[in-house]
Amino acid sequence: AENDLERSGKISRFCLKQCLLTLGLKLEPFELLDIFDLVDTDGDFLVDYKELVNLIYIKPFIDIDALKQKLQNEVLEANFKSSCFDLRRIFPSSSWDREYVLKNEFREGIQKLRVGFNEDEISCLFEYLKKVHRDFVYIADICGFCDFDEEKYDAVAKKCYDRFLVLEREGIYIREEFRFHSKGSEYLSLEDFNRVVRFLGLPISKVELCLLLKRFLNPKHKSQINYRLFIDFISQRQRCYGDCDRDD
Repeated sequence: AENDLERSGKISRFCLKQCLLTLGLKLEPFELLDIFDLVDTDGDFLVDYKELVNLIYIKPFIDIDALKQKLQNEVLEANFKSSCFDLRRIFPSSSWDREYVLKNEFREGIQKLRVGFNEDEISCLFEYLKKVHRDFVYIADICGFCDFDEEKYDAVAKKCYDRFLVLEREGIYIREEFRFHSKGSEYLSLEDFNRVVRFLGLPISKVELCLLLKRFLNPKHKSQINYRLFIDFISQRQRCYGDCDRDD
């Protein structure tokens, strides 16, 4: 504040550099430029030192890895409750026609998952995920953080759905084939599920099979997969996005 002679709340870039040197912070030129760009919000070559204080303010420690684990568990739980679940659609509909969400949209989506994060944790997570000089987070980065790549699931759903149609034309009922091997239960062992997938000729690679196992494994019995949820997911996902693709 001593360098702000006009009491405008701003100081010159030169003054900021001198202040940092006084504090013993010897930064490289490119590091100084990065700081200038962050705190010179209107491009007038003056630094808003309140913004600078906010930038360097050390917030209480928040364990990102713990947030990540908790979020991943909640996403899997929400998915297992509904074959219609789509991580990209937990955010407000205002974001559905773009690839990113703003902070208020991000907050609303995270709260919808009922993961129990407080405001500091949500803000910390948003800052962690957003790119430098951005005020938004890419939805693909959120899916990646949750280890839940919806675009890959879209691709698997399309391939399986196309095969479903061929099988139905041949008089083969997919649900009946799975039910026969499950002995009336909605669950199949991993071995039996894989056996039925191969018998039906579903074009699923080993990597894609691992994706499906992750999504449809019974949370209480990791050796079982919910085949009904799998079939409903394939049908509903492709009907939804397949129709959208045709409209486009």
